[in-house]
Amino acid sequence: MRALALTFLTWLEIGRVKREAFGGLDKLEGFHVKIDKQMKNDVVILRLSGDLTGGPDAVLFHDMIKQIIADGNKKVLADLGKVMIVNSTGLGILIAALTSMKNAGGILKLLNVSKRVESLLMVTKLILIFDVFENENEALASFS
Repeated sequence: MRALALTFLTWLEIGRVKREAFGGLDKLEGFHVKIDKQMKNDVVILRLSGDLTGGPDAVLFHDMIKQIIADGNKKVLADLGKVMIVNSTGLGILIAALTSMKNAGGILKLLNVSKRVESLLMVTKLILIFDVFENENEALASFS
């Protein structure tokens, strides 16, 4: 158990070092997922790539959402087009992000979910709580 805790802390430290190397929270690279942040009008777009499976990536994603809220942004579009795997912990990460945004008076919407992820959202009925889009322009327009 102690080795597992040390490994987890090591992963967190790697994420922190990479975050500092990228000069803040515009680009994060965790253990399994990479997150690039950009603004279009008043919408924050988070482009995720890799696997959304939890561990230190959950902390990195949550840190980014907290920073977005602290910066006064209320609209987030998570582009999952390059996410290969989402497991139950990954779904929990997305639900926590949506909850944090809603509690702050904002919204999180999903873009470019794969057929596999869409199927997972349907089976878990989470498709009912997330707004999901295939087209970025339509997703951006939906925030108006």
